Amino acid sequence: MIFHMPQTKIAVPNLKIDNIKIECVENCNYLGIILNKHLNWNSHIDKIAPKISRTIRVLNKLKHFLQHHILLTIYNSRISQNINYGILWWGYNPDSITLIQKEAVRIITGSKYNAHTEPMVKNLKILRLWIS
Repeated sequence: MIFHMPQTKIAVPNLKIDNIKIECVENCNYLGIILNKHLNWNSHIDKIAPKISRTIRVLNKLKHFLQHHILLTIYNSRISQNINYGILWWGYNPDSITLIQKEAVRIITGSKYNAHTEPMVKNLKILRLWIS
């Protein structure tokens, strides 16, 4: 993998070890974090957003049958781990993950789809991904 800015055109060198050509890739999975050649986190977010969204759909169906503390436990075990893993690497303000997290908070608290989530996050004592 050759890291470079998106605006820069890079000629891929012909690298060989023992006459075996080394393949140049655009994405690489390193300890569960997807790195791409531009060192932005779009590939990683594209990987975790569907995982989180599937769990959100399950939460949305279960909210009619389970108490809020059980929904919070499901959030902490299935969603929070995906958001928090490697957050120091990719921990900027990714809009798609932020929206998914806000949706989860609204489901857990039984709030309307457009309710303000900051007080809910404080009440639930969960790590807030977005910056006010």
